[in-house]
Amino acid sequence: MDEHVVALFAIFCIFGIPLSIPLLKIWTKHQKEMLEMRLRLQQSDGNVNTEIQALRQEILALRETSMQYDLSFDAAMQRLEQRVARTEQNMTYRPNYETREANGIVNLQGGTGYQYGGYSKDE
Repeated sequence: MDEHVVALFAIFCIFGIPLSIPLLKIWTKHQKEMLEMRLRLQQSDGNVNTEIQALRQEILALRETSMQYDLSFDAAMQRLEQRVARTEQNMTYRPNYETREANGIVNLQGGTGYQYGGYSKDE
């Protein structure tokens, strides 16, 4: 039995040690590459988080801008509606001669005035 152990040890020393050196080199190279990949991933995560924060800030700025445009548009529409209402109130209804006769509008006091809808105006 001692002879077998010595023989196995001799075979291991002859073949095992020379083969284990390249295997050890391959294993350490693999460990180094894995560590480099982890470091790159951590660095890129930091960059991605920074970019996400920048995008969030841009979205907030766009929301603010669109809200300002919306408020400005609403204010312009309200001003336009007020102008139209004021213009409609200031308009006088003066139908032409044929329309007045067809609607039975009567001249007031023999003059050129007319009465329509409870209003009386001079032409």
